[in-house]
Parts: sequence; structure tokens; C-alpha cells
Amino acid sequence: MKKIIAGIAASAMLISAFTSCGSKDKSEPDHVEVTEPASVGEAAVDLEGVQLEDNIAAASGDAFISIIDKQNWIKYFGEQWNEKEDKNQLAFNAGVAHITGNGDYTVSVTADTNGFRFATTSDTDDQYTPMGLKLMAVSIKDGETQLPGAVITVNAIRVDGRDIGLKAKAYTSTDDGVETRAMLFNSWKSEPPVDSRTAEGPLYNGTEPNELFAQYSANVVDENEFNEWTTIEVDFTVSGLAG
Repeated sequence: MKKIIAGIAASAMLISAFTSCGSKDKSEPDHVEVTEPASVGEAAVDLEGVQLEDNIAAASGDAFISIIDKQNWIKYFGEQWNEKEDKNQLAFNAGVAHITGNGDYTVSVTADTNGFRFATTSDTDDQYTPMGLKLMAVSIKDGETQLPGAVITVNAIRVDGRDIGLKAKAYTSTDDGVETRAMLFNSWKSEPPVDSRTAEGPLYNGTEPNELFAQYSANVVDENEFNEWTTIEVDFTVSGLAG
């Protein structure tokens, strides 16, 4: 646990976040403009004697949940929360998993922390509840370079401890040739990109979809399951790694 003793202000910011997996389409914005809801307080709070949870940043080879809420405000992209720049309010106690080889892993994010409460309300006694989704994925930092060929197979997703069903299968792809991602929800697109791969094989023969294509989507969850949420957990299997 890190003890942070300071008087700092939580203020409204504009942030940019990548939002696609694979090649971009024309309907998809290059970035997301994020604004803080007017209901959130902005007064400075004295944190003397208050403990904030560990502020987690994913290291190279770590898996984590990439997420943006429906208001384009609450997020986590494997980065630490920084009150002066981009806000990754869900970085506190974020559950990351270092990928050591083929096998089963779990990643998570939670709003039930003092750090999240302070980052969103400027007070550790007030609770802000995330609502909805714009984007969610299981990501591996530097996965394409550190774990070439890795395939992410999503097995289960829990919202506040409740298992939710999967509408389709999640494919594995990359946005920039560096990070590996299995898209779970994308409000801008649903069609798997040409570089999609799965434990069953690729989804394209060249540039043409094959017989596996119809089983996979960028939207594998029902967004209504996320109308209000506090903790999200994803169980997945990594395969395709040599040795």
C-alpha cells in the first residue's frame, strides 16, 4: 500500500484514448474527448492520514483490462492515475496478470477503492458509480513483441461477482503492432479486423472472411449488463506461445 499525504485537487481534464482494435474504419474517431461530469466535486481535500491503494501500471508482458465508461470519463489503459495529466481512475488495485506462458489468467478493475473515490469525487467518503461502456478489452502490454503469436481466449466475465453470458467469441488482434488485445466491447465497430487470430485459427483467408468469422465479434457482451458497475473480472486463457 502506498500512503499518499497531500492536499490535491481533482479537476476536469480532456484526455485522448485509443479506441480501436486492428485497422481503423472511417466511422471510428482517432481519439475520445473525455469530460468530467458536472456532478463531481472539484474542491481540494486534505488526505493527511488517508491511505490510497496501490496505483497500478502494467509492465511489459502484463495483461490488464482496457476500459472506458459510457461517459468517456472513467478509464484504465494499464497506466497509473495522475492527477495532473491523464486520469486512469481505475488504476487503484487494478488486477494485472504477468503472462509467463500458455495458461489461465484473470484480470480486473474496481471502483471500490479510496483511490478511485478520491480521483472521481475529491473525497474518499463519497462513491461515484461507473455507468455503461464505450470500450472494453483484455490487453497485453507489448504483447506483439514480447509474446509473439499469443492468442487470448476469453472464458468468463463477471460484473460485481455476477457471471454474464457471452454473445460471441472474442478474437485476438492488435491496434499498433505492439499491444495485443482481445476486444470485448467496442461502441464504434463490431467486425473483426483482417489480422484477427483465434485458438481455432485465423478469421480470414487472405482478405476474405472464412467459416469461423461469424462466430466472432468485437462486441461479445451485452452492454445492458454494465448499466451500473463497480468491479469487473475477466478469466481468459493464453495459447499459441512457443516453449
